[in-house]
Amino acid sequence: MSTQDTAALIESVNKMTDTVSGKVGEIDAKSLELERRVDDSLDALNLRLPRLLVTKNMQMMDGNDDGLPDDWGVAADVDGELIFSVVQSSQAAGRTQAVVDMLDEIERDIREVYPDFDIRSSEYYRVPFNVWRFSWSTKNTSWLAYPYSSDVGSVGSLSVSNNSYVTMGAFVRVVSGSSWGRWCNGSTIGKWRWCSFVVEPTGEFGAYTVSHPYRGTDEGVVEVALAGVCTGVVDHPSQWFSMYQS
Repeated sequence: MSTQDTAALIESVNKMTDTVSGKVGEIDAKSLELERRVDDSLDALNLRLPRLLVTKNMQMMDGNDDGLPDDWGVAADVDGELIFSVVQSSQAAGRTQAVVDMLDEIERDIREVYPDFDIRSSEYYRVPFNVWRFSWSTKNTSWLAYPYSSDVGSVGSLSVSNNSYVTMGAFVRVVSGSSWGRWCNGSTIGKWRWCSFVVEPTGEFGAYTVSHPYRGTDEGVVEVALAGVCTGVVDHPSQWFSMYQS
């Protein structure tokens, strides 16, 4: 084979390699685009899953008047204090200015993360709810507090089943110390945050999860409202309010 023939062959091989590489690149790009579309479709489907509460007392009411939210487990070394009661009525119909100011503060803080969040501080709400302060000066156990599962009365279990998507969430402000995970996921010192944690189904027979956050310090203060667990995926604080009970 002459030198010219060899050069022509090398050029032909290089062109073929470039063509194949280009096709591989196109295939990779199309595969990535298809994967993105599938992920987007799954995300959209998750957001359409029914949202039913699987824990009790999201409003954190204290009907027993014992100083703690009803149907909640609170660590023995944690004290509870009711700091605000948000009535169902609008400001024009009786909601106090102090409560409206507190709601406005929550909105301002959360808008740092969700700029379009509107807490509707002076408007009617579907139901009333309470804002609590949990504090501790010792830490004999690691967990903080959690709402009981909605079927605790019939099956006796306090935990939440792991057989479907669930969202754990709450409006939380860590005043001091630290608390993390579950309905404190995403919390920060000194600011209100809508905290959330999505649990995917495990596929494990009889599996369950606990809904309590953990305390990271020996002393601390955490303020919380509307803590609970619901089926489906919730990805915005405007969608986090009282839901139908499962």
